[in-house]
Amino acid sequence: MTIKRDLDDFVAGRMQSLAGKHLQIQAHFDELPTWIQRDLDDTVAWIQEDLKRLDSHIQRHLEVPVDKVQHDLYETSIEIQRDLQDWFAQWDLDFIQDETAADSQSDWEEETWQTHSELGMNPTAPHCDDSMALENFVLHKVLGRGYFGKVMLAEFKGSGVYFSIKALNKGKVLAHGIQYLMSEKSVLTLAAGSPFLGHLYFTFQTSDTLFFVMEYLNGGDLFFHKEQIGCFDLISTQFYAAEMICGLQFLHRNGVIYRDLKPENVMLDRDGHIKIVDFGLSKLNMLGDERAKTFCGTPHYIAPEIILGQQYFSPVDWWSFGVLLFEMLTDLRPFHGANKKEVYVSVCMDIPKYPNWINQESKDIMEKLLEKDPNHRLGTFGNIREHPFFESIDWAKLERREMEPPFKPELTNPKDCRYFDEELLNETPKVSWGDSRNIGPMDQSAFADFSSMNPRFFSPFYLQSGDYG
Repeated sequence: MTIKRDLDDFVAGRMQSLAGKHLQIQAHFDELPTWIQRDLDDTVAWIQEDLKRLDSHIQRHLEVPVDKVQHDLYETSIEIQRDLQDWFAQWDLDFIQDETAADSQSDWEEETWQTHSELGMNPTAPHCDDSMALENFVLHKVLGRGYFGKVMLAEFKGSGVYFSIKALNKGKVLAHGIQYLMSEKSVLTLAAGSPFLGHLYFTFQTSDTLFFVMEYLNGGDLFFHKEQIGCFDLISTQFYAAEMICGLQFLHRNGVIYRDLKPENVMLDRDGHIKIVDFGLSKLNMLGDERAKTFCGTPHYIAPEIILGQQYFSPVDWWSFGVLLFEMLTDLRPFHGANKKEVYVSVCMDIPKYPNWINQESKDIMEKLLEKDPNHRLGTFGNIREHPFFESIDWAKLERREMEPPFKPELTNPKDCRYFDEELLNETPKVSWGDSRNIGPMDQSAFADFSSMNPRFFSPFYLQSGDYG
């Protein structure tokens, strides 16, 4: 089969090219510490595994038209090159960036485009444009709702593949400010780089509604599970907290502060790993000396510097993380009040009271996270991964999702939604806004850049597989 042979040759060529670049880089490493060399070895090994998975993916889908796999091939090859460039940037190895990464980018793209041309492919032609319409989905259940709209379980018609579709009222979005919507979309696109953040496949719109098509995380959120069991045991808390750290640190490295960490926004996937979701309050471009000043968040989780009207940055996320950790371990809240004002006073003035059955490591990390001075708060300052609370965590294995989750959701099929609120599940899933008549004519040009596909997940219909039950 010609296509199969050509694809085999392509993957083999990429492996050979990668090995050559590896040797070229190693030649410059005599004066560098051996642990940097080991880090490169690990990076190359991960990239090789990515190529193997790509090859396996391609072989499984050779029976479908070639354009169904073209973007997996093209985007993965470019992504591998970017992985190498990220590695160079991480260690600030300018003396080899010029020789390898910078020069090879155009070569890599040119070789890839040539391969596509030989196979009769057009790398710029999306193959699922027709999927970006509501009529191509069957809405099954309501999973959540908020001021701007609702989240529903949806099936792509005839595929047996399920997604979470977030439907937002355009009128309310415009009234609140479209910048928040576009920020959320940007963060969701960025989130494709982390396995601990919720992933977006594509976005589309109608005259009155905006749609985010995202992965369906059917393990429920931490709030649901906390309601069922009360406090989490120590081992579970350590695991979930460690995966949350990976997600938060990814956001912070990329200049994003999250600003809304709470149990409802931490989901479990079908394997029991966590994913942080809902980036509507996230703030972009928070690198260097950049600071934010907007008052936002959920009352019990807002950091004191936000309440006091001070400028702030990433430590606000570690404060929320500390509150969440306190709740997971104790089933209590560290700050109290009969109304928002009293809660805010408590956050700014009170010292949490720790149950006497909390071990010293747990108490110490919570004290360091709930430090009212953001300039001394653990997370942004100090290495949180080295804290004794996480002594049992193998961070390298955790980052690769190789540590066994303490709990695996009991699911019988891809659309199983037993871990969601029963009252919401009993609602009729539909897209309609009862107050739409009260909203005047909308400037549709404000949403001109909204509809798009996430290039990192160009073929979402291939992503859901595996056994249930």
